[in-house]
Amino acid sequence: MEQSKELSIEWVIKQAKSILEATGQHLPQVIANTNVDGKKELAIIAMPFGTQKEKEMALSGLRAFVKNMNVDRYWAVFEAWMSKMEKGKKLFRPASRDIDREEVIIISEFGRDLTRKCVIIPFKREGDRIICDKEVNVDKDYSSVWNVFLEKEGLDEKMSKFAKEINDSYFRRLAKDMTKKYLDKFNSTKTTEERVALLKQMLTEGKKEMLKQKKTILEKVEDDEERT
Repeated sequence: MEQSKELSIEWVIKQAKSILEATGQHLPQVIANTNVDGKKELAIIAMPFGTQKEKEMALSGLRAFVKNMNVDRYWAVFEAWMSKMEKGKKLFRPASRDIDREEVIIISEFGRDLTRKCVIIPFKREGDRIICDKEVNVDKDYSSVWNVFLEKEGLDEKMSKFAKEINDSYFRRLAKDMTKKYLDKFNSTKTTEERVALLKQMLTEGKKEMLKQKKTILEKVEDDEERT
């Protein structure tokens, strides 16, 4: 550990970009000032993980570090995937499964006082060069499994819940759109045969919509577990 220094999200962003541009990657990392027995020191901790189990262990280690080293605020740096959507539309899959996904670095600040900040930096690879795009500030409602000041559930439980919320949200939206489109037609049917035919038409369109959605999802993501 080094002597403590005034840390800010701006300082962490500068360090993260220089590491990424120099090495082409940025391992998961936490930066904090510790305070044990009145002695303040700067701690920079690498937290590489390659599987979901290792990610869970890294989260447990971070929780213990923050508690035992009396950390009031820390900054987490991770590579991740990001998806872009048109305004008003919603993504119904994890960004890591999006065929048009983009590489980003996420810098998060978490405080014991429950304040938090997040900056996302998209970047592209041009040969051996890393080209960082404009920084994006995430609004104050940003949440993360890496915020141990709020962490109550395990990582597996959170990821399972997230996947379920995505699926539920997609099917709710699909059902809402289909109902809106076919309600008047259904109410105007006069015979059972007409209703059955209309239901079959709805089913066929629903299947087409799900197939269209499936085509935008990557079937196999080799480095999915190595990123947040």
